[in-house]
Formats: sequence, C-alpha cells, structure tokens
Amino acid sequence: MRKIRFLSAVLLLALALTTSGCGSRETKREEPSETNTMQTNDRKVAFVQKSMNTYFHRLLDASLRNDTQEAGWEFREAVADYDQTRQNQQMLNFCAGNPDVIVAASIDKDGINSAIEQINEKGVPVVLVDTESTGGQVSLTINFDNYKAGKMAAQEIVRLLTEKYGEPKGIVCHGYGSEESSAWKARKQGFEEEIGKYEEIRCISADLKGDPEEARSWLTGVLADGTQIDAVHCSSDHPARGLVQALKEAGMWKKTGEAGHIIFVTIDGDPFAGKQIRGGYYDGSVVQDALAYGDVLVQMLDGYIFSGKAVPVGEYALADTWFGTYEVQEDERGRHAVIPPYYMDRDNVEDGRHWYKKAEEQWGYAYNDSPDTETEN
Repeated sequence: MRKIRFLSAVLLLALALTTSGCGSRETKREEPSETNTMQTNDRKVAFVQKSMNTYFHRLLDASLRNDTQEAGWEFREAVADYDQTRQNQQMLNFCAGNPDVIVAASIDKDGINSAIEQINEKGVPVVLVDTESTGGQVSLTINFDNYKAGKMAAQEIVRLLTEKYGEPKGIVCHGYGSEESSAWKARKQGFEEEIGKYEEIRCISADLKGDPEEARSWLTGVLADGTQIDAVHCSSDHPARGLVQALKEAGMWKKTGEAGHIIFVTIDGDPFAGKQIRGGYYDGSVVQDALAYGDVLVQMLDGYIFSGKAVPVGEYALADTWFGTYEVQEDERGRHAVIPPYYMDRDNVEDGRHWYKKAEEQWGYAYNDSPDTETEN
C-alpha cells in the first residue's frame, strides 16, 4: 500500500456515524465474489462495482480489494453489470449485513440516489468511486478529473497539429463514450470546449458506446467517404482498439514520424496504450491511475470515515505515483478526492510509476490486444 501523507487541510466538524445495519430489509442477499479472511480489526467493507467488462474496471476492483485486505479488513463485493436497479438492491442487501462502509461505483448518478438515501437512514457511511451521485449523503467521492482529462487531450492534439501545419488546423475524429456516463460526458465536454476554440480545426464526433466494434465501424465509414483525417481522439482506451483496427484495415496505421501518420491520443493510459506508445504508434494518452483508488480509500477510511470524522479539505501526497499529490475538494455535493490526470508519451512511457506497468509487471494482470476480448491472470 502506498503511504499517503496529509499536507494541508481545514478541519471541519466531525460527523457522527452509527454502525447499525439496514435491519430487516428484505430479499435475497447478493453473495460476495471475494471475501477477505483477515479480520484483524473487524472492519467490514462492502463494494458494489458497476461492471467488470473492461480492464480498467477490473483493476479498479483489484485496487480496492487488495488494499483493504492488506489493511486487515473484510472485503465483500458484488457486480451490477450496468443494471442500476440491481446495483441499488445489492447495496441494500449489503447494508443489511451491518458493514462499516458501503462503497459503490455508480452506474447512473441519479438512479443510485434512492439506495444511498435508504442507507443514510441507517447511519452506514457511503463512499462512491469513479462516478458520483446527485442525491443522498456521501462521506466521500473518489473520482478522476474527467473534464480536465478531455481538455488535456485536446490541448495535446492542438499542439501536434500546430507542429504539423505551423498553425492549429486539420480534421479530428473524436470518438466519445456514452453521455449516460457522467465520466464520459465530462471528458467529451472538456475535449469539445477546448478543440472548439480553434476555427480551423474540424471535429467529426460520434458516440462509440464504449464498444470497440462500434468504434471500428464508425471510423471505417468516415474513411470510406474519402475524408482526409489528421488526428483521432478516443475518450477511453477500451473502444480505442476498434479505431486502431479501422486504421490498420485502411493501411493508415503509421508510426510517428512516418509519412501519413495519424495523430492518436486517448484517455486512460492502460497497457494497450502503453504498448502503442512504446511502439511509436500512439502519440500519447492522458492517464487515469486505476490503482490509486484503493490507496486513497484506505487512508480516508482509516484516518477519518471509520471514526466518524469529516474528511478534511486540502492537499495530500500519494507516494509511488506519477502525479504525486491529489486534492480533497468540496462542492454542493460534498467532499471529492480528485485523482489528477497527466500525460504519458514516449518520453516517460517506461516509468515504473505508471499504473499499466504495475498492473502487468507487479500485479500479474495480463492484457489481451484483441479488439474483441480482454483477459487477465
């Protein structure tokens, strides 16, 4: 577990949190897929994951599981498979077991509210990871600055187009994720607001629904029309594999510096992105550190939430990461521990602090390059 050190904060009033469960709430209990046998201090952490169908989500899950178990706590989890009704019921089922905290990666930021509100009535703390809610009382949301990530990706493409033409101009294909996801929506907004500042840059956009095949089909159609594109941006590395496949099939998958190279910038910085950057095909990727979530969660639970304290606003250090520090901020929805984005390119891709290198080299989670499947050990 990485050590996290509090640097500066304004202490706020502690919140009194009880530990009663959700009583006789009905129904069949969701069986956890993982349970820790180490129970050195009897803490119980229940996690409801939105999905396990991407490498990123599996690594986020592994981060929470490994770090909580290393702390000696019992860890239970269930997977909702992008079904918000199911996720809400899983949260309530876990609440009936009297955990010390319920952690969830919300599917729909509005749809999860009813479950949070019912859990609030029983005094069990709720922490959200990756995505947020619009209602209920949440002790902390641990999320990525998706808007800034989209903005950074656009800035890098503008820089590369300016290098190519001497000014910011060209045609950019922008494949974004479903706007039903608040994270993908924020990435789209950040990218489009930044790229929209440049009148000579034309942006062709499409909702890829997070699907590599959808991505391949869309870009194949754009290229078939004879459109001479200069750059491609994908808001997630998972569907980006389909865009890579489309460029390969069109004979347009060229290395940086080669004639005909298409500028290629993504978000997430997973092992596929790392491989493509090392090979000279991707120009870069804006990184979301999947392994940071567990480290932040454990420190905040142990230091504040388990003892009924409000998490202080301020800056924290996170060792063994590229970004080094993150902030806990406050808005109308409460406290957010914000994991910052950073840019990975061929100048720093081999650095051991990148989460993709740790995932494969230290944690043993293998990645399959196929546009249709991903596997792990």
